Amino acid sequence: FPFDTDPNCPGNWNERTAGNQPGDRRFLQTSGPFTLKPGAVNKLTVGVVWAKASTGGAEGSLALLKLASDKAQTLFNNCFNPVDGPDAPDVSVQELDNQLVFNFGDTKRIENFLDTVIDENKKLQIYRFEGYRVYQLKDGTVGTGDLEDVDKAREVFTCDIKNNIIRLVNKPFDALLGQRIPKVMIDAPNKGVVHSFALKDDAFATGSNKSLVNFKTYYYLVLAYAAEPLSTQDQYLAGRFIKR
Repeated sequence: FPFDTDPNCPGNWNERTAGNQPGDRRFLQTSGPFTLKPGAVNKLTVGVVWAKASTGGAEGSLALLKLASDKAQTLFNNCFNPVDGPDAPDVSVQELDNQLVFNFGDTKRIENFLDTVIDENKKLQIYRFEGYRVYQLKDGTVGTGDLEDVDKAREVFTCDIKNNIIRLVNKPFDALLGQRIPKVMIDAPNKGVVHSFALKDDAFATGSNKSLVNFKTYYYLVLAYAAEPLSTQDQYLAGRFIKR
C-alpha cells in the first residue's frame, strides 16, 4: 500500500481493488539519492516486513505490520545488534537439611552492565543492571517463555539495587486490541542486591507442609535484568542468557 493514509479510505489504490493474485508479489525497492563516484562502493540495506493477524484480514494486520516495521527500523538504527540484558550470574547451590543455599558469582562484571539502543523514534535508551530474579520451575522442560505461567514457574527470590527504581512497566503490542498496552514487569523489593540466600520452601508443594524434601530433585532458573526508567516503551529488559 503506497500511501500514508488509511487503506480503508475509498479511492486509494490497494491490492484488493487492483485484483492482484495472492501468489503474485513483485517489489521495486529503491535507496538514495547518493552519488556513486568512480571506484567507490556503496552498501545498500533493504528490507521487506511482513505480518499477519489472526483476525481482521488485511486491515487487521496493519497494526502488526507497523510494529514489525518499527522493530526492523530499530534493528537498522543499532547496526543489527539487538540489545541484550545482563547475563545471569554464576550459580552454586549448597544442599543442606531441607534447604538450599544459593551463591552468585561473577557479579562485578554483571552489575557493571550497560547497553544502549536507539529506538524507532531515534531516541537513545540506556539500560543498566538493576537486579536478579530466581524462579522455581515445575520440571526440567519449562523455559523462559513459560515464566508468566504460574502453573509452570513461580518466582521465589528477587533482589535489586536500592534506588528510586521500583516498578518497571513495558508496553508490549496487543494484537487483539491493535495497540500497545502497559504491563507491569516487576514490582521490586528495593532493598539492595545480595549474592547469597537460602530457600526452605517448595513453591509447588500442596498442603500445609511446604518444606523442601531431602534427596528430591528441584528445578530453578536464575536471570538478571536491567532497567531504563526514562523509556516511554520498555523500561524492563531481562537477560537472554540464564542459568538453570
